[in-house]
Amino acid sequence: SDPWYEVLGRSIAEFDNGQVDVLLSDTEGCEWFCIKNLISRPKVIVLELFGQSYRNPHLPEILAWMEQNGYTAAGHDQTDALFIRD
Repeated sequence: SDPWYEVLGRSIAEFDNGQVDVLLSDTEGCEWFCIKNLISRPKVIVLELFGQSYRNPHLPEILAWMEQNGYTAAGHDQTDALFIRD
């Protein structure tokens, strides 16, 4: 069986000094919690939003945040979506 691990979760805001240029987030469904607490507005954001039968449960919030913050969907593959800031 798979072992369970306990890890400390911390907000991206603790590390974001306002100078992040590129953000790649593969946080197992927690991508929304990363971007909603961003201080920076990176030029490029890549988020894992899809899987074989998976759709991020916070997709509506993510897409609304992207629009409100000047991002355009620039492409995607089977798992990741690319957003560029205008």
